[in-house]
Amino acid sequence: MQFRSIQMLMVPAILASLSLGLAGCTPSNEMATVPVTGKVTYKGQPLPSGSVIFIASGAGPTADANIGPDGEYSLGTYSESDGVPPGEYNVMVVAMTGEDSIDAEAATGSTSLIPSRYSDPSKSGLTASVKAGEDNEINFDLAE
Repeated sequence: MQFRSIQMLMVPAILASLSLGLAGCTPSNEMATVPVTGKVTYKGQPLPSGSVIFIASGAGPTADANIGPDGEYSLGTYSESDGVPPGEYNVMVVAMTGEDSIDAEAATGSTSLIPSRYSDPSKSGLTASVKAGEDNEINFDLAE
């Protein structure tokens, strides 16, 4: 009889634990975002492919975007082009031959279209300040 009462207590406890764990996966934990768009150029010409990645300087999510053929991008944090939480960011740009995303870095035989320092947020020298209620058009002109 005592075993049955322990079972009766365990089922609600397990269900409560599961629902608390699932609650942490809901969109309510997502930070508010604002649109961020821009253009990436290299030596004055639009970068035709690649990725732009914004890495929060403090605590916060990372955002990324594919660069279009005209060099333009629109960042997304939780889904494509949904924007970025306001804050300060270190930025990296990855652009490999024949590829349009960060996965290209792992591809064999591909070479970078831009100097390798831009693919390291601590060496790229690229930063961005995203502000709520403002037009966040952030352009990057990459140099040799």
